[in-house]
Amino acid sequence: MKAADLLRQTEAMFDEVEDYLTSSAVFWPLASHPPAGAPPYPRLSLGGLLTALAELRARAGELSEAEQRALQDLEQAWQKLSQRRSAALRQKALAEARQRVNLWRAYLQDLEEGQASVDDYAQAAYHRTALDSLRPLLEDSPEGRAMLEEAARFDSRLRQRWRPGRFIGPESAAPAHPHDRHWWLYGQPSP
Repeated sequence: MKAADLLRQTEAMFDEVEDYLTSSAVFWPLASHPPAGAPPYPRLSLGGLLTALAELRARAGELSEAEQRALQDLEQAWQKLSQRRSAALRQKALAEARQRVNLWRAYLQDLEEGQASVDDYAQAAYHRTALDSLRPLLEDSPEGRAMLEEAARFDSRLRQRWRPGRFIGPESAAPAHPHDRHWWLYGQPSP
């Protein structure tokens, strides 16, 4: 995905984040649609939003000056939201983390049992990455820390069948995902 498309997608997420925070939804379908020819927008989640912001920061050099200013506006909007709605953000992050941990566990169990394909790994790895993006919102609560520890236990199981390799996403996004922090994006599991 082009950096400009990712920026538009992230702006669409921010346009609806207040409604999202007051809803019971963990994954919020966006009302807005991408311009013709652009990839479809995913559902809004905090992990997805924070992952998108990290990737935009890493790819800022691909953005025009106006788009870089728009990214700065998004960063400021996130800081204000973080201060103003910290309790709501933590609650939503906990709800999302529960689901992301369950998705990560289910994929790895299915893989171990031969019922999941290595071809589906990129989507599973995205769930793990979005969960890691939630880390700052999770580390202050015992439940959040427990979920991060549970994910780390599943990571250990994955390491037993890990084949290191190239970054599995677009190369331009790799700087947002350092190997030492997001090692699961640099290779794939053995079948």
